[in-house]
Amino acid sequence: MRDSSNADSVERRPADDSAAGAPARGSRALTAILPNGKVVWLRSVPPLAPAADLRHLADLAEHSARWREARSRSHRRAIEHLARTTADDAERLNEAHVERSEKQRRRLAVEFNALDRRVSQAIEKHRGAVERQVQIDRESLRRLRRRDLWDQIVLLSSLPLFAAYGQRGTPFGANNLALMLTLLVWLVGDEIINALFASSRKDIPPYALRDADVWSYLAPIGNVLAGWWLMDGRQHERFVAGRGELKAKRFEVITAVPAGKLGFRYRSTVELGQMIGPVHFEDFRGFTGVPAVATLSTFKFKDVGLKASAKISGVTAEVERGRLIIHVTVIAEAIPDFAVDPVPSPLESAEFAWMVDTDKPATIA
Repeated sequence: MRDSSNADSVERRPADDSAAGAPARGSRALTAILPNGKVVWLRSVPPLAPAADLRHLADLAEHSARWREARSRSHRRAIEHLARTTADDAERLNEAHVERSEKQRRRLAVEFNALDRRVSQAIEKHRGAVERQVQIDRESLRRLRRRDLWDQIVLLSSLPLFAAYGQRGTPFGANNLALMLTLLVWLVGDEIINALFASSRKDIPPYALRDADVWSYLAPIGNVLAGWWLMDGRQHERFVAGRGELKAKRFEVITAVPAGKLGFRYRSTVELGQMIGPVHFEDFRGFTGVPAVATLSTFKFKDVGLKASAKISGVTAEVERGRLIIHVTVIAEAIPDFAVDPVPSPLESAEFAWMVDTDKPATIA
């Protein structure tokens, strides 16, 4: 059957009306093209569903609703169970974390306390060692000062020995070497003895230097006594000097004088053995060309000497076999007063001063 109303509506639809689309659902539409080129729409309306199908559909919808509700309840219970399980697991994890943290803190506290005790013990031990070392260093410094003081006293005690018995100009002379050896013995003799005969015990004090002992206190006196004992009898003064009186009665007349003159030679001898050390004097007696000098300090002529215009012509000194021989020459005019026998002495008295070098002469005169 043709539905003219629909056909008319389709025919009246504009050509560019594409928004109309397909017919509504629930109806079946057909399109037919007539021989004259006209397009005709045919619609077939489906029949209504039976009541049994509707009841079945309703039961099916109700069953589906109940099934969805049951599934929702099951999902809700599963979600609640999962939530409770998650909360319990989180609480257990939190408690385990707190317990582990507490154990870790206790373990760290125990280790820290043990380490602190070890460090404190090490610090106390090190501080005690440092304090002991400081005390040892202070005591060593005090000992060094005392030893240095007494060593300086020993050195000072050797100065008069070198001044008295030292040989100037000959650093390696016998006297200088003997005095130096004696000084070294008294300076380091105790250290040498201690090094040779020291005990091997382990209770020796840990000081770098031994303290001053009896040896240190006796070293200055011992050095002086040892030097004096070694040098006793040796000459400790290079030059010896003295004064003497010329014996005017002992003279001789000399003729080797200018014409019209008379010469008188006076001689005086000084024994040097009493003024030179006995040990050195044995060598001194063999010296030749020993430097010696003499001069008249005071002299007085007799009347005959004044009348003859007497004057001192020369004073000489020489050393022979350990004796100082002094010659004084007087020149006077040859007046008749001297032409008698014995010839009178123009010199009444005279005093002289002399000085002799006791060192071995560098050259032989």
